[in-house]
Amino acid sequence: MKTFFMYTFFIIACVACGYAFFLSLKYNKQYTQLRVLSRRNSELLSKLKTFNTPLENLIISYLPVYSYHGEIKNST
Repeated sequence: MKTFFMYTFFIIACVACGYAFFLSLKYNKQYTQLRVLSRRNSELLSKLKTFNTPLENLIISYLPVYSYHGEIKNST
């Protein structure tokens, strides 16, 4: 009877260790995915910041041109 309880305890302990190992693998996989996604996110944010930087030497100015019946009238 004592050996039965020992074997039962041993089997339960092995199952618990296997489940803990499975959870650690799952955690490592999720952590790796999170790390990769955060790296990609930071790369994309840096690229976006390079596009959003204002250009100090670029001046956009225009004069509206109105056209009436094929004639172009100066707006100034």
